[in-house]
Parts: sequence; C-alpha cells; structure tokens
Amino acid sequence: MFTINLAELRRGSPFRVRRSISARDPSWDDADVVLATDLEVDMIVSETVSGQILAQGWVRGMSRHDCKRCLGPLDRPLELDLTFVWLAHDELGEDGEGDADTRVLAPGTMELDLGEAVREEVVLAIPGFALCREECRGLCPQCGINRNEETCPCSFDEPDPRWDALRALRKE
Repeated sequence: MFTINLAELRRGSPFRVRRSISARDPSWDDADVVLATDLEVDMIVSETVSGQILAQGWVRGMSRHDCKRCLGPLDRPLELDLTFVWLAHDELGEDGEGDADTRVLAPGTMELDLGEAVREEVVLAIPGFALCREECRGLCPQCGINRNEETCPCSFDEPDPRWDALRALRKE
C-alpha cells in the first residue's frame, strides 16, 4: 500500500503522508471488506525522543454492506482516528512481546508499511451486522418479499410442522 523511508524520517522533522487507498486494491480481497469509495488517509509521522515511530491521523471513506434483514445494499461512512506506535525490537519487555497498542520494528528495518496498519484497523472497524435502518422488517420467510416495500399475503397462523412432535408430547 504505502511505505515510509525510516532513514528520511530520522534525518528530519515530522512529515505528513496523504494517500488514497483504492477500493479495488487486492489487499481487501481476503479481508471480507467491500468499500464503496476509495479510502483517504492523512497521517503525521514522526520519531519520538526515545526512538519510537509515531503515526497519527485519520482515514475516511465509505464501506458497502448488505442489510442483514432485507439484504438491500447499504453504504456506511467509515471514519477512523488512528494512532500507531512502532518500537524497536530491543525495546520490548522481557517476554519479547509488545502490548496491544504497539507494533514491532524488526532489526534493520529501513521502510515502514503504513498501509498494512491502516488495513488492519479498517478491517476491525467494519461492523459484522449492518442494518439499513433500525426498524427494518426484513424478508418474509415464506414468500421472500421485502416487507419494507410490500405487504405479503402470507399467514403465520398455522403452526410450524417441525414442532408437531413436541406438541404431541404436551397433549399427553
């Protein structure tokens, strides 16, 4: 996606990175993410006094979903404020693990891939259950009509035959 040259970062002051990540980028293929628009990313990247790499900024775009009740198309705004911290491998604790908020720079790393970090945060931010509206009535389980748009003639008065065996036990 996009990389930062760490040698240039260490020579100078913080710099701004503005990029667009295509909705058709192959990195989204295995992530179960569909984007309605390209993502706009704006980050300020700097090196702290202690040698950590800090990236702060935001990502904006639109994600595409299917309503989980009526299966209608749905675009939702995707707006995330991001903060990333990378530590040198030798700055890790005794267990060799960083905490959940930090990422590790392998020894000798000369380029930092901001795109992968942004991708991870976007994937985590996409909701698993999207509704077109809270009062969505969904599809009729018998005829399949969208009950938000039409009224179906189906009747739900007759009992489901799959429960007949339990009803028979109840009558005994």
